[in-house]
Amino acid sequence: MSTPPCPPSLSCTSTTTVRSAAVRAWRWDSRRLSTTFCSWPIGLVGSKQTPILVPVGEKPFAESWDIVAYVDAHYGGAPILQPASGREDLAQWIDTVMPLLVKLFLPRFHAAPLPEFTLRESRNYFKNKKEKSFGAFSDNLAQSPELVKQVNALLVQLESLLHSSHSVNETLSYDDLDLFGRLRGLTLVKGVEWPTKVRQFLEYFSEQGDVPLYDVVKI
Repeated sequence: MSTPPCPPSLSCTSTTTVRSAAVRAWRWDSRRLSTTFCSWPIGLVGSKQTPILVPVGEKPFAESWDIVAYVDAHYGGAPILQPASGREDLAQWIDTVMPLLVKLFLPRFHAAPLPEFTLRESRNYFKNKKEKSFGAFSDNLAQSPELVKQVNALLVQLESLLHSSHSVNETLSYDDLDLFGRLRGLTLVKGVEWPTKVRQFLEYFSEQGDVPLYDVVKI
């Protein structure tokens, strides 16, 4: 897979999930918002949240899976995305790995040259908000060696859960977009060891969904 010529953006996992719905041959005009910009989303949907879809001639709406469902139903022919499988093994893996991932992702999102954090005000807002829930970024970074070790072991487990390098299950489903949205941020972390099938899965949805990975700004 070729390296993107500029740093990728979109630290939000929900927005990443929606953008990966471009596997449906969906193309759009995008507007990136700083973390402190409130008036535009509030004016559209009544609250400060992203992602927001503004279909031509229709009412804007938020909620990532509602947007994915709309895209699947309206672009690229008949719907192809199956509902989430509800697999207990996959859910258990996600529950185990996510507390580790957020401690690796968040301080690196804050430090990386991402467009949504161009303004110091936006960067500080993100840091102050996330540290209240997940602890000091400096402490999280200090824990990185042990966190990466644990995540690498869990990625080995994940490989056995994937049906193929192109899908979690036998058919394309919400599980694929959800997993890609969660894993993408891990490409920002140095020291991560990717099992072959897991890395191929990431690169496939990055390419098909036109969502660059973070390898070029790895920390």
